Amino acid sequence: MLLAPSKIRQKGKEAPMTAAAPTTDNHNQALRIGARIDRLSHLTKSHRAIAVILAALFAFDVIDLSAYSLVASSIRAAWGLSLESLGVLTSMVYVGMFVGAIVGGRLADRFGRKTVILVAVATFSLGSLGSAIAPNFEVLAITRVLTGVGIAATSAILYVLVNELFPKSFRGRMMATVLTVGTIGAPLIVGFSLVVVPAGMWHLVFVAGGLGIIVAAIAIKVLPESPRWLASRGRSDEAERLVAKFERQFQAAHPQVTLPEPIVEEVKTATKSSLWAIFKPRFIRRTLIATGLFFLMLSLQAGVGQWLPTILIERGYPAASALGITFILTFAGIAGGVIGLFIIDRFERKWLLVGCAIVVAVTFAAMGYIDSVVVIILAGIVNSLATAVIASGVATYATEIFPTEIRAVGTGFSNGFARLGGIINSLLIGVIFTAFAVEGVFTWFILLVVLFGIIAALGPRVGVVAARRARIAELAGERSQPMPDSLVAE
Repeated sequence: MLLAPSKIRQKGKEAPMTAAAPTTDNHNQALRIGARIDRLSHLTKSHRAIAVILAALFAFDVIDLSAYSLVASSIRAAWGLSLESLGVLTSMVYVGMFVGAIVGGRLADRFGRKTVILVAVATFSLGSLGSAIAPNFEVLAITRVLTGVGIAATSAILYVLVNELFPKSFRGRMMATVLTVGTIGAPLIVGFSLVVVPAGMWHLVFVAGGLGIIVAAIAIKVLPESPRWLASRGRSDEAERLVAKFERQFQAAHPQVTLPEPIVEEVKTATKSSLWAIFKPRFIRRTLIATGLFFLMLSLQAGVGQWLPTILIERGYPAASALGITFILTFAGIAGGVIGLFIIDRFERKWLLVGCAIVVAVTFAAMGYIDSVVVIILAGIVNSLATAVIASGVATYATEIFPTEIRAVGTGFSNGFARLGGIINSLLIGVIFTAFAVEGVFTWFILLVVLFGIIAALGPRVGVVAARRARIAELAGERSQPMPDSLVAE
């Protein structure tokens, strides 16, 4: 039996009738809407369609990010560019990503998640198409910045949409699903490049990336706006229609299930959306934790991804063997995303991240200090599996610790600032490699992942274990108990 919105039990006092009362009322309405979504113990037909469209959008996000590295040598040969010029072009996308994540997040909090993510996808698609027809270095540099803006804004808002559209007990799993399926875009664009680049048609790699605008057009109809955001902006009627649709689909598929009564802890004052809000005393700790986790995760991904083949070759392995090992570990990363589907919602987020960090540190030690092909492959596979779980975990956790009003700007800033980590770490590893050889590089990786684990341990709890227990109780035919989640952000 569906519960009417008027029957939702509420805890807390009424907001004082001051100038801030409407904003506070909107915030509390967003909490009520979120509680109604979180009580769903099964995904609905709409949720499955949302997952498909978000995975497709992320796939093109990955394709556009990978496109330039696949054609860089062809561009250099065609235009006679120096290695320094190629380095400048490489950095342009990171400049765009830094701006896109921060600005995109702020705009999403103001104008809506759906509107901004569609504009972001159109932006990186047009940037990629522009790269395909760029006549010279200067124009290509501009289109790469444009592409970077769209890529980072898309990923930051995508994280937010997963958190706000899916029930709490499914968030981690759906984040892992979207990211894992979307990652398939990388081998797809590599395979396409193997066909067209040797034939001198490198421009088509950029054209393929521009096809993301087709998915964006489909998303106009399929992808809904976040009901939590709508309620937080005073558009309660629209939020009510969306949540009621979820509830109708749930009840039609599971008529024997009685939805539990949602309980929400209301607040007395709401948070106004702004970039500065995430640095207020109430949220500064969460901002630092989210930024630190994103920064260290992306630093490790960029460092290992860019330097592993070089590290193996420096150890004396033939180039073909180095690339073969890297290829194997790439697929291990995809497998890790699949494993994440089954474990990410079983443990409290921060402790899952800490556990994975320990595994990654141990495998880095094995890869760095034991020069054996078997050890490197086995430790590398385990490392890739754990790192993939970390990627899904950070994307989920660093997003859900912010309240609805500043979730996009908080995620955008954390994710955007972290992009600097990829640049800084790549440069720093070169210095460490020169001074301390392979062992020094892996020691650096271990230090980074240990710091990551410490920051994760300092983060707030989000009640994912309680949410899972409530879902299991309902699936067993028992009445779900109120989730003892004290996280105001929810």
